[in-house]
Amino acid sequence: MRRMAQKPAIGQVISKEEQDRVIAYLIAITPQLQESEAQRVELEGLKDSTADKLTDLASVAPAEPADLPDFDLELAAEAFRSTCSLCHTPDRVDQ
Repeated sequence: MRRMAQKPAIGQVISKEEQDRVIAYLIAITPQLQESEAQRVELEGLKDSTADKLTDLASVAPAEPADLPDFDLELAAEAFRSTCSLCHTPDRVDQ
């Protein structure tokens, strides 16, 4: 609706308030739009939650680097075969 409002109009242009009413009406009569709007609202909430968490993390002093064991290629390959390859194919790993 907002994109349509930005396009050239034949006749009278509708106001922002009228756009909001049209959007509410379309959502009310269209189940797919209702679900889409619910998903949008949920995603907005997730974005806000994530932003809050990132802000909290940014205020924490970084930890000292941990002593990591030496990299073991065979162990990593086995972990990939047993776990990661359930969803990720080897040809996609390099991408």
